[in-house]
Amino acid sequence: MTLWLAVAAPLAGAILIAVAGGALGRRGVAAVGAGALAVSFGASVALAQAFAAGRTSLVADLGPWLPLRGSALALRLDPSTVPLILVTTAVAALLALHSIGSLSRTEGTRRYFAALDLIVSATLLVILARDLVLLLAGCEIAAASAYLLITHRAWRPGDADAGIRSFVTGRVGDAALLLGAFVLLGLFGTADLDEIGSRLAAIRLTSPADSTLFVATALLVSGALARSAQLPFHGWLPATLAAPEPAAALLHTVSGIQVGVIVLVRLAPLLHPGALVLAAAIGGATALLGAIVSLAESDRRRAIAWSTASHAGLMFAAVGAGAPGVALFQLLSHALAKATLLLAPDVAERAPNARAFGFVSGVLGLGLLPPAATFFSASALASAFADRPLLLGVLLAVALVSGLRAARLIASTFLAPATGARVSHARGSGPLALVPVVSLGVLAAGTLTFGGLVFAGAVSLGTAVAPTALTTGQIAVAAASLAGAAVGLWSYGRRPRALTPSRPSLALARMSRADALVARGFAALAGLLAIEGEGIVRRSVDALGWLVQRGALITGRIESGGVRADQAVLWTAVVTLLAYWTLR
Repeated sequence: MTLWLAVAAPLAGAILIAVAGGALGRRGVAAVGAGALAVSFGASVALAQAFAAGRTSLVADLGPWLPLRGSALALRLDPSTVPLILVTTAVAALLALHSIGSLSRTEGTRRYFAALDLIVSATLLVILARDLVLLLAGCEIAAASAYLLITHRAWRPGDADAGIRSFVTGRVGDAALLLGAFVLLGLFGTADLDEIGSRLAAIRLTSPADSTLFVATALLVSGALARSAQLPFHGWLPATLAAPEPAAALLHTVSGIQVGVIVLVRLAPLLHPGALVLAAAIGGATALLGAIVSLAESDRRRAIAWSTASHAGLMFAAVGAGAPGVALFQLLSHALAKATLLLAPDVAERAPNARAFGFVSGVLGLGLLPPAATFFSASALASAFADRPLLLGVLLAVALVSGLRAARLIASTFLAPATGARVSHARGSGPLALVPVVSLGVLAAGTLTFGGLVFAGAVSLGTAVAPTALTTGQIAVAAASLAGAAVGLWSYGRRPRALTPSRPSLALARMSRADALVARGFAALAGLLAIEGEGIVRRSVDALGWLVQRGALITGRIESGGVRADQAVLWTAVVTLLAYWTLR
């Protein structure tokens, strides 16, 4: 039951806050929200200890919940997903603690902590679900929770529109996921992922099932692309910045944008080879475009947001290249670095050294620079792309641009002259004010040590995803990222200035607004449907009125001639009977 406790604790916390949050008060709501995530993290630690002691798998089955073969309330944990639930619950618990000391007293903590607990529970459900239907249910709950977090400050201009944009794009992806799931259910007759995998191995992909499987898995990949803000569904990416800082960090790390990556990793054994090629191609394109476009953003948070799409693209490329374990390594490393970087500016002014340490640690992770964990995960990616020169070239280009972006952030933060008064982020006093500082320190330490521990074999990810010795790929990634950082420091260090985009990256940024084409396409379709819908309704009402009028006239005529009609019917019956008896 420990496995269910990891998922049920934040779910119970969300329900308790939603039902009785008014009676708990602000502090009670925060305590329940953070406490539920702490309990989930404790359960994850206990599960990790069991696997460290030699356990190879764990299944918790509560029985069927739908009248469908293979559909049951069942969770499954294996060695490859143990680190994922550990990092997910640890980062979420730290962000919840950070929220206690950073949220202002005027903000609604009840809705915030309920949505925070709910999205963590849904993400764990996606990670651990044993059947396809339960996995999709987790995706839907995570999407709804992300919408609640994005629209937490809906009174601010643009935040409500940001929530709508994320909601609409998410629905497109969810429709693709549902269609793909329905095709798989029709093809195999079961929702159990293990059973689908075993039956898939027996299917010869030369039969008509091959094309059906490709269509189904291409739909699943499309849904995963939409959930992770990949091309051409990246329009909702800036919307995540509308959430409060800790929630935005969560949406950019282990939940929200990364849910699509987790779905793809979970379904990788079921995907058609053609669908995997599609995932690798789109992921590589998004990784390169996102890295370059981030240089065109003058707003620091938007630049960081674009880097999230870029790193997620590398994860998609890894899954498409047949290395889902490497994708998980990259996801975990990126989660630590991005959470550190996004939370650093929100730390109280009374701890400038902690904020500087956290910011530099996060920037090193963002730039794929040693000793950050993302450097080691990028090295593992280079090994996975060894026989795919196009993807390897994309990785090296992303590493080069990432190093340049890291230097740009460092120069604009520490070398650029201060403009205007500094804004204090301190919200509270006493021990609560130190909670964000402690959480930032833990995340920064993880950012700098996690990759090295995996590389040294001290931390196992279930599969051999990190090279055990210095490799050519590792040297190439280090050279690319360090070269980018050196060029950036030379360029931005000579004349310290704020984030200023270059002309090529600015042009690509305009091209990246291709999401506007998608959005405009849907808007035009919606407008057309609205116009045509009005016409159809108007014509339908006119036709219905005409029918009612004609029916009334006919009824009136029938009623006025009702007596003659009865007499005619009677005489007709009599004549018919007489003729019948006469002709017998």
